[in-house]
Amino acid sequence: MVKVRVADTGIGVSLDQQDKLFQLFSQVDGSRTRQYGGTGLGLVISQKLVEAMGGEVHFYSLGEGLGSTVTFNVPLYQQPVMVSSNESSSQE
Repeated sequence: MVKVRVADTGIGVSLDQQDKLFQLFSQVDGSRTRQYGGTGLGLVISQKLVEAMGGEVHFYSLGEGLGSTVTFNVPLYQQPVMVSSNESSSQE
């Protein structure tokens, strides 16, 4: 399992706005978008990729002005879901 943690000391996100972060094209505050840039897709795309690899993404912020942390983990190796009889006999 690979675990990655990215933390910053930036603007943070208020507790009541954090549920919007994983919605497509949603930004916490439109006025900050103009100042800091972004399209509102980064966490959504990251979440979809990590989940497709069998992992999880989490976001943490204690509030505005307190920075934020994004963590994700993905397995390095997964057992095959199904092995055909031809594949298993050729490997013996």
